[in-house]
Amino acid sequence: MNLELKFKKSQEVSYAKEIFVLLENAFNDKLIAQNTKTAFFNGYLSKHPNFVIIEKNGKPVAVAVVSTRNIRYFNTIAKAMTVGPFAVKNEMQNRGIGRKLMEGIESLGKKLSVDLLYLVGIKGYYKALGFKTAMQRSKLSILTNELPRCRNVSIQNFKKNYTANIKSCFQDLSCLSNYSSVRNVEDWEWLLEYATGSYYFFKPKVVLNQLGHFVGYFTH
Repeated sequence: MNLELKFKKSQEVSYAKEIFVLLENAFNDKLIAQNTKTAFFNGYLSKHPNFVIIEKNGKPVAVAVVSTRNIRYFNTIAKAMTVGPFAVKNEMQNRGIGRKLMEGIESLGKKLSVDLLYLVGIKGYYKALGFKTAMQRSKLSILTNELPRCRNVSIQNFKKNYTANIKSCFQDLSCLSNYSSVRNVEDWEWLLEYATGSYYFFKPKVVLNQLGHFVGYFTH
């Protein structure tokens, strides 16, 4: 079938439109393709490959978006590779291409010295590829009895001057949960500069008390 496995940084992808169409058809909506476009094709310069692609005659027939991150894993910090979205062209399914794509992901993970692969998907769906169900979603836990009790709070769009507040708030809460991201400077630069219009960090809002002081944030 003349299939070729490729690892590509965002800026090296010459057929972004074909990838968007592939994602739209695989998931039957445009949201995932739009999120991928916003987060990875909007001036962002990858430092390592973010796309694992299988090409047929120079065109993508399968693609996985990947990214490295540090996550809290019980009492240690693990270097992980997140996987997704993951899609195979409709007419190319049931030919073992998904397995070949995952083999490519594992190969890239070894090159980048990651400790584990991490994806969100249908429970048990990736069992045949060696994945084990850990939890349905990664999450942050909030202790409601420790929340500031403020009257007349206001909600505003995120502005750059609240960056330090958001980082500190996230760091404090992420210490309470396993599988939560441990974000470094590069992670925050990507989220705040490139990914605020995507589901990775969708339109962050800040919450201020009656004195205008930061008390929290949320995303849509």
